[in-house]
Amino acid sequence: MSTQETIYEESKVKTEKILESKSQNEEEICGQINGKENPVEQHKLSLMRISVEQRDPSAKEADDFLLRRFLRARDLDVEKAAGMFLKYLKWRRTFVPNGFISEAEIQYDLSHNKMFLGGFDKQGRPINIVFGARHFQNPKQGGPDEFKRFCVYSLDKICSSNVSDKLSRIPAGQEQYLGIADLQGWGYANVDIRAYTGVLSLLQDCYPERLGKMLIIHAPRIFMAVWKIIYPFIDEKTKTKMIFVENRHLKSTLLEHIDESQLPDIYGGKMPLVPIQEAWALRLYEDIHHTAARMAHYPAKRQGWRSITSTYTKRREKVKMEESGQSSNGISKDNPTEQHKLSLLRSFVQSRDPSSKEVDDLTLRRFLRARDQNVDKAGAMFLKYQKWRKNFLPKGLVTEAEIQHDLSQNKIFIGGEDKKKRPIVVAYAGRHYQNTKSGGVDEFKRLVVYTLEKLCSRMPVGQEKFLAIGDLQGWGYSNSDMRAYLGSVSILQDCYPERLGKLFIVHAPKMFMAVWKMVYPFIDDNTKSKIEFVEKQQLKSALLEEIDENQLPDVYGGKLPLVPIQEA
Repeated sequence: MSTQETIYEESKVKTEKILESKSQNEEEICGQINGKENPVEQHKLSLMRISVEQRDPSAKEADDFLLRRFLRARDLDVEKAAGMFLKYLKWRRTFVPNGFISEAEIQYDLSHNKMFLGGFDKQGRPINIVFGARHFQNPKQGGPDEFKRFCVYSLDKICSSNVSDKLSRIPAGQEQYLGIADLQGWGYANVDIRAYTGVLSLLQDCYPERLGKMLIIHAPRIFMAVWKIIYPFIDEKTKTKMIFVENRHLKSTLLEHIDESQLPDIYGGKMPLVPIQEAWALRLYEDIHHTAARMAHYPAKRQGWRSITSTYTKRREKVKMEESGQSSNGISKDNPTEQHKLSLLRSFVQSRDPSSKEVDDLTLRRFLRARDQNVDKAGAMFLKYQKWRKNFLPKGLVTEAEIQHDLSQNKIFIGGEDKKKRPIVVAYAGRHYQNTKSGGVDEFKRLVVYTLEKLCSRMPVGQEKFLAIGDLQGWGYSNSDMRAYLGSVSILQDCYPERLGKLFIVHAPKMFMAVWKMVYPFIDDNTKSKIEFVEKQQLKSALLEEIDENQLPDVYGGKLPLVPIQEA
């Protein structure tokens, strides 16, 4: 029997044990939500649970409903769903370490009074209303993160189904909500592309299968220009749930989905709206009316707020799926040799460093490829990286407070994406000056890590690499810093292998070649093949071979402005 068959048989036995251990109560709830049993989905759900619990023991706290939403979001593909869910758990631990967002963390966004709760639609889905014209970009540092926390706070309020939560909005048998995006009075002052794409990312990657319907109303014509930018970031499933409603059909369309008694009063219904932070007031309103109805129709049973138990879940960073033709763990389905070596590599590193269990297959594969599929060399390289990261990044990240000197030089910028969807970074070497203080070289290395982490977090689905432009305009010997250059090369090759897709070196003066001759021997052959010097007269045409004009930085004749790395 082959290894794969053995694993499958073991999984099958474990699946049967899990199914046998299900309580009657949970089976009844599943049946109620499913309407009728789906044995294929049930089987795949069990396989997914085995997969995620093996890789992250904390996944045992997740109920079947949560796992099933991720499974459905990936069309019942167990591997893709498991990868998506594990990324989500990791994100939630990092972004919501306390398990919830407090109002003290989101005072700026709450003060705009832009998010409200309503009643329920005809399918029993809670109603959420957001007023787009009341959103203004937070100019303070960390503003985008505060808005993301505000979104998590709101979604947790809407989607809470904890039986012990008196403010629970989702009743038994329901997992989705209906949203109304009201753009009355929206204008360019309200434009915030980062906020809009951030909401989409949270909704699609961390709260999959939660949105049931989104009605976009009172949309002005100028909004459509922004919509064209946002639209490509919306997945196909979410697109099918969004409806633009014309003003003349507004009430009739809303009444197709919502009974008049539950329709918000501002749209001609009878239900008052309540600010998201005052959800208790809406629950009180509902309880009063439900109690009155029960007394009027006594002894008829009042419909309860039965809720399926769930625990606060843990979030995911961006899912790094692979290109078409590859499985969700990023391994080519047509390359069994690589897949086998990856399994050997994982066994090797986990036996020497148990913390390696937290590392996904995509990361290990980059180290494997960097060492030409040599498992021993890749294992040694990866273990060295693990040790370096624990020592150099004890907190797991580099804060801006640690790199103030290098950030003040304003030398690294983020652009758009090239034709392969690789994020673009531009570094101005003429703005770099050696930090003469003690620990200056280490601060520069932290800047490099800070930049690489930012770039990697911007990579879209199916992409693992970035494109860089090293601009030497104005570079002179006062900018020469051999230790910084060699440190950058070492970090890129040894700690972020297979991340660099292409490096264009532009505006290089002749005197730079003397320094280049000293740096060149330290660059491995794989990296050398990705570096291209571009002559000034061919600059724009060379860049346009890799980058569309609408994504090309405006400083090189394109249309996209550059953004400092700290403001990305």
